[in-house]
Amino acid sequence: MAPLFILYGSATGNSEHIAKDLRDRFVKRLEDEQQQSSSGTFDSVICVEGNDFKKKCLPIWESPPADGNTTNAAKKHGILVITSTTGNADPPENISRFIRYLKRRTTSPQTFSNCSYAVLGLGDTNYDSFCATAKLVDRKIGELGGSRVKKLVCADEGTGTMEEVIDPWLDSILGVMELECSGSGSGVGDDIGDDGNDDAADNGKEEPAKEKDGGVTGEATDIGDVAAAAATATTATTATTATTATT
Repeated sequence: MAPLFILYGSATGNSEHIAKDLRDRFVKRLEDEQQQSSSGTFDSVICVEGNDFKKKCLPIWESPPADGNTTNAAKKHGILVITSTTGNADPPENISRFIRYLKRRTTSPQTFSNCSYAVLGLGDTNYDSFCATAKLVDRKIGELGGSRVKKLVCADEGTGTMEEVIDPWLDSILGVMELECSGSGSGVGDDIGDDGNDDAADNGKEEPAKEKDGGVTGEATDIGDVAAAAATATTATTATTATTATT
């Protein structure tokens, strides 16, 4: 057996609070299992800032979970990531090293091959690049060999519906993770849905938000889309100028 890993990136404390609430729920779940003399998938929990991943998590992730005295490739380590986004699509400082590791070209594409994961993002659609950090984490862990057990969930403070999104995720995620990491689940694979679309460019850097009608959209936009829009605008301007000259 192995621990459940909960990593968080928090600038104002919200993600940290949710992560520690989830940790406490797991501890209660573990105590209930022990009282019933039953055995779950995880025997403990490690809840840390994302920046602590290298010392406290990475060495364990390198091998499949132990099943007795042997490893069991069918079983997976469980990773839950809860993070917000700050500034211009920047990660919170206490998860920034984890983000840089995910984006580094030298990071092994099999880093998370022994892991199943799910991501909860906190954001506000009134700001640029809604949940950009969570979207990047969700995509990159999958690209580096991780098995997604639940589609990315993004909670929007701007609509006042954060609790309506977060509470169901907290209520269900431990059961889903236990099942999937035991080797008995089916997972969701690469079917990440609309919530999992990531706006990072191919070079691993976040693209700046596109300005539109004097404002800024809530999501970063692909460079190709920006270029196409600029070309269309240029064509339209040229046509208007030509018409005016003819008139």
